[in-house]
Amino acid sequence: MPDHAHVIAPAESARDARTRLAAALSGLKRSRVGAHMEWQPTTPPPEIPDQKHLMRQIRYVALNPTRSRYVSDPLAWLWSTHRDVCGAVVDPWVTPDRLARALGEPTTGFARSFHAYVSSDPSVAVAGTAFPIAARPSNAPWTGLGQMLAATCAAHRVLPTSIRFRGEPRTTFLDMARMSGCIDRRALRAVTGASRVTLWRHAMRTAAVHEAAWLCLGDARLLEAIDLPDRRSFMLSVRREAAPRVALNGAE
Repeated sequence: MPDHAHVIAPAESARDARTRLAAALSGLKRSRVGAHMEWQPTTPPPEIPDQKHLMRQIRYVALNPTRSRYVSDPLAWLWSTHRDVCGAVVDPWVTPDRLARALGEPTTGFARSFHAYVSSDPSVAVAGTAFPIAARPSNAPWTGLGQMLAATCAAHRVLPTSIRFRGEPRTTFLDMARMSGCIDRRALRAVTGASRVTLWRHAMRTAAVHEAAWLCLGDARLLEAIDLPDRRSFMLSVRREAAPRVALNGAE
C-alpha cells in the first residue's frame, strides 16, 4: 500500500517473523523507495491459526487496494502478489502451486478459483471478475509496440525507462515484437536504444514465450499501473525516428 505493507509469511515464531521482515525491508534500495521513507515500529505479528483463516487473511490483503478505492480490481494493483498467483509476473514471489499447497487446495485450476474467490467482494464485483486471458502474437506491430512496452514493464514490475538498458525487460520486449512480426530495426532501436549489433544478435536467437507478458498484454487491468504518458505521442516519435530520410527529389 502507499504508506504501509501487508506481509503474510511462514515463520517458526513471532520473533523469527520480525527478524526476517526487518532483513527484507533493510534490503530495499533507497533509490526505489524514496529518500524520505521512514519505517514506523511494527506491532507483534499475530499467528494465523488454520488454513481457513489463512485464506481469509490473504483475501483481505489482496482486497486492500480495492477497498481503499485505489483500483477497481485486485489485479490492477502492481505490487500485490495476487498478480503473481494469477501468472502475470515473470519472477513471482508466490506461485499458485505453492499457495494451493499452503491452503490444502488442489493445484489444478487453483489460480482461477482463487481469483474468483478474491474478486467476489462488494468493493470489486459481488459475482467476481473474469480471469485474465493472454494475448497472442498479432500482425499489427506498429499499433502494438506501445502496448507491448507497457505489458513488458507490468510483467517485470519495472519503469518504462528500463527498456533502454540491457536486461530481461528489453529481451522480453524484443521477443514480443519479433513474434508479432515487427522486424523493423529502426523502430526497435527507437524504442529500446539498442545498437544494430544488439538487434542483430537478438534476431539470431530463438524468441522465448513470455507468458506473463502476454497475459498482461491481454488484460487492461494488468496495465493500469504502468505510466506511459501520452502513448500516441510516444508512437509518433518512434515512427519519426524510424522513418527513412527521403530528399525532396525522392532520392534517399
